[in-house]
Amino acid sequence: MDSETRVARMMRGVKALAPLIDPQGHLTQRQLGDLTNSRATGMSAPMLIYKIMHGDALAEFRESGRFTGAAIDLADGYIHFSTAAQARETAAKHFAGQGDLALVWGEEPADAALKWEVSRGGDKFPHLYRDWMWDEVEGEAPLPWNGTAHEFPSGVK
Repeated sequence: MDSETRVARMMRGVKALAPLIDPQGHLTQRQLGDLTNSRATGMSAPMLIYKIMHGDALAEFRESGRFTGAAIDLADGYIHFSTAAQARETAAKHFAGQGDLALVWGEEPADAALKWEVSRGGDKFPHLYRDWMWDEVEGEAPLPWNGTAHEFPSGVK
């Protein structure tokens, strides 16, 4: 998607939030809790979702064009994703000390196969109930272990 289209979609999303903002320009805590994904707010700009993958799985994904899931995904029946805010905790909990990892991301799919479900700590996580296709990937970056934690790309906060 070109930058003009992305900016236009983002601006439509900002306008969709306007009814939730009080006269002082703040969202209430309840309203913040309702903002679980772009479709829940009527925003047209999807948010990015992230998957931590082992290098061999990423190479196979690139080659085949399809990711059916890691062992835990296959066992649970869906592909586990995280938001940017959840990704570091996911890495610490499930991948501590592991090398040869990559962070792979893309826009949340617009189809009904993506469900936001309560998981760790009561947070809603994106779960994809179908294969993830390579053409849905927007980026990838190595996720090196520095002896204490994984080093995330600077844009993932």
